[in-house]
Amino acid sequence: MRAEISRVIRTLCDEGITFVIVEHDMDMVASICERIYVFAEGTNLTCGSFKEIAADRRVVDAYLGGLK
Repeated sequence: MRAEISRVIRTLCDEGITFVIVEHDMDMVASICERIYVFAEGTNLTCGSFKEIAADRRVVDAYLGGLK
């Protein structure tokens, strides 16, 4: 089902439709999102490509190590 949903979203994006997706499946996010916004504790922590987000220490700390 995830693959089908991703395919439909990609097809619609190719037609010029923009989506806001709230998802915690990082493989899915990486495969369909061009720009990612990361929120932590109700605040926009950062935004960028999946590669930039995955390398951002603040994201790692917020989701794997907890915010201080």
